[in-house]
Amino acid sequence: MKITALGESELKRTRAARAKLDERLFAHNPRRKQEIMAELNELSDRWAELAAELAAAED
Repeated sequence: MKITALGESELKRTRAARAKLDERLFAHNPRRKQEIMAELNELSDRWAELAAELAAAED
């Protein structure tokens, strides 16, 4: 699979925006980034589990 020029441009723009956001969010305590990201990932996983349970219950 190959990314298009537009896709490459958007990826570059998104990565730059993410880097700026990381700086704003974690400048006060960069070591906390891994902990916060792990917590957000756990929360995201739990929401996905709940959505799947809800969908199964509706069937």
